[in-house]
Amino acid sequence: MPSATVTVAATPTFILTPLSAATLPLTSTPEVTATLTVTAVPTFLPTPESQPATYQLKEWTEQDALDLVSEMQTRIDPVDWDSDIGYASEIERYQYSHRPLEIAAYEAILRFPTSSQMEKVAWQRVLATTQLGITKNNPSQQIEAMLEAGLNQGIYHHEAWAQFNDFTIRPVAEVENLLGDGRTIPIYKIQTNVSGGDDGLYFALDVLESQSFDVIPIVDLWNEGNAFWKDTPVFADHTGDGIPEAALSIRFQSGTMCATTVLVLQWQGTQFVNLAKQPDGQGISLPLCWDEWQFLPAEVNGAQPIQLNLFHFLSDRAATWMEQVYVWDQSHYVLRDTTILPISGEDPLEWIDYNVAIGEWETAVQAIDDLLNQWGINPPSSVHPSYPDFLRFQQGWLYAVHSQVEDGRAALQQLIDEPVNPITPTLSLAAQAFLNVYQTDSDIYESCSVAKQVMLDAFAEPSSFSSDYLASWGYTQNGFPCDSTKAWEILQDQTTFLDAEDAVTFLKVHGVSIVEVTFMDLDGDEHNETLFTRESNDLYGPGRITYAIFTTESGLEFVPLDFDATTLTKWETEVPQGDNPPLHFVQITEALHIFQVNIQSEERTVQRYVRYELLYNVENFALDQQENGLVVTVNFLPTTYRFHQLTFRWNPAVEDFETAATDVPYFLGTSPYMLVERAKVMLFEEQRFEETAVMLSYYTANYEANLSEAYYLLALAYELSGQEQQAVETYWQLWHDFPEDSFAIMARRKVVPAEP
Repeated sequence: MPSATVTVAATPTFILTPLSAATLPLTSTPEVTATLTVTAVPTFLPTPESQPATYQLKEWTEQDALDLVSEMQTRIDPVDWDSDIGYASEIERYQYSHRPLEIAAYEAILRFPTSSQMEKVAWQRVLATTQLGITKNNPSQQIEAMLEAGLNQGIYHHEAWAQFNDFTIRPVAEVENLLGDGRTIPIYKIQTNVSGGDDGLYFALDVLESQSFDVIPIVDLWNEGNAFWKDTPVFADHTGDGIPEAALSIRFQSGTMCATTVLVLQWQGTQFVNLAKQPDGQGISLPLCWDEWQFLPAEVNGAQPIQLNLFHFLSDRAATWMEQVYVWDQSHYVLRDTTILPISGEDPLEWIDYNVAIGEWETAVQAIDDLLNQWGINPPSSVHPSYPDFLRFQQGWLYAVHSQVEDGRAALQQLIDEPVNPITPTLSLAAQAFLNVYQTDSDIYESCSVAKQVMLDAFAEPSSFSSDYLASWGYTQNGFPCDSTKAWEILQDQTTFLDAEDAVTFLKVHGVSIVEVTFMDLDGDEHNETLFTRESNDLYGPGRITYAIFTTESGLEFVPLDFDATTLTKWETEVPQGDNPPLHFVQITEALHIFQVNIQSEERTVQRYVRYELLYNVENFALDQQENGLVVTVNFLPTTYRFHQLTFRWNPAVEDFETAATDVPYFLGTSPYMLVERAKVMLFEEQRFEETAVMLSYYTANYEANLSEAYYLLALAYELSGQEQQAVETYWQLWHDFPEDSFAIMARRKVVPAEP
């Protein structure tokens, strides 16, 4: 499922001026006869001469630059857009084929900024950027700057927007008080023609007192993971505070897999802010293709709630709809109600699952009885004839978890005495194992565990993926009739008013496999918490998880730490600056976990720091409490494709870690594509040619760099910084190693046979 990531564009921190002269001309005055035309691929040898010394840099003219842009335009691989399934499998090739075009256009603009052709090239460059996927630099900032420059120079006129090469600008709405100052502001959308409107940037156009124009981004969506606008924005005062919001949603779709994100955007000071942003940092999410959302009528406070209609799976065979209502709390939309909508009782199996899901267990128990009593007359066709054994076990389990001991034992005993399927007696044997243990609520966890083990032992092979459920269990459903998660919750409730050590003993006595117990002060109150690791077995094999027990005024609280401390390599604790709780640095084999225990509404929560993808393949770490903050240095195991060391510093102002240093300049362990994006900014926007060459040469020398684009940018950085020999050698290497690649074709154009 693609992740629902949406950029709410903010005012850019730098301004591009594609229509003005560059500060550093790199060649002689452009030829006035240069034209942007599609040219044939030049004739070259299929492979370069044996040595780069036989070549020299070509004197680059404006026509050369325009020819290169044209050629890269012709090499874009087409892909058909299907709005039902998203882009086809060619999407990666389609995206990559825009990368050479973007760089060729960037270079042309940098070298020949005063050319009459550069406005068209600039829009080609931005179009390519919009197609590059989630690793690209933000094209909306470039579009904003280009539109503002054109409007303020009188080149563009907003009363009659024209086609901008492969872009279209269209009016969307005129909104009163959009910026909170009473004025009516027009809204526009710029989109690529190739998308048919599925991408684009919504922006407001403000005419300032100086009669200059301010393009204000609202929200953008470009070629990111098969995403498209689900609807057009509705501008209205949904929160009842007098300032209208733009409400719309974005759909991410791949085949039958979907995710929709709801956005409610309001102007706040300097930018549009998503009022539907949730604690996970995303907007309100709808996970399936059939899900829908809408605004409800305004309530007493004048704000409109948001209602979600979600397709909800009750089990692997039963589904219904679930309604969720989000309400405005004066700062953002928060979840208030969740309701599972009723279903009919026509399908007895779905009816049972529905009542279990909504907690109507007595109705479910009666429905099981009703179904079993008429099974011989009208059995459901959707399950195996021996399925009544599963239902009888499920009935006994429902009685047990709701403290109906005698009824639960009676139901399970009936399964033992009168199984429907005596040939495959796994469920009968599991029920007997359950009853051998079960006497009170405290026995539920152990009873379920031993019953599940009987069923697991029935498999001919240990892997659930190779098992024949019907042959082993007598039914085909991939699941157990007893729920160990629910049993674990019940067992925890039994320990609420014990002390921590007695709680651990109680858990052991009642069937919990505890493989390690330790003691540590996690929240900084100078009292040690009890940590224990629970081991359990399931269809996917054994698993371990470590819990911390906190003593609170309302009793014991169990907090999972999401790792297995029995494989602990190293654990250190430091208190950051200020009154923050201590930070814990836990290395589990080759993974580093950094977390802190916080108290919110008397509940302990685990706050994790630093992206996990940066903290795997860890060899060791070290802490250093310095005057300007706590520093953690992480050393990584040897590898050919990642950094070897990272240093993080605690910033008390934001109460989070920031990257302080790495052994690879600018390359912070993200993908090579992100490194390339940074190099493009340094080269074409900041004109830091020598520094770019240092960065990329270090990367290509020390890491596995199979990305031809990185070599081309390195060669170009050498060329622009006056290092001709290194430029020729790198262009030659790219041509030699990637002869059919578009960047190799670009490299061919940059060199000519050396003069004798």
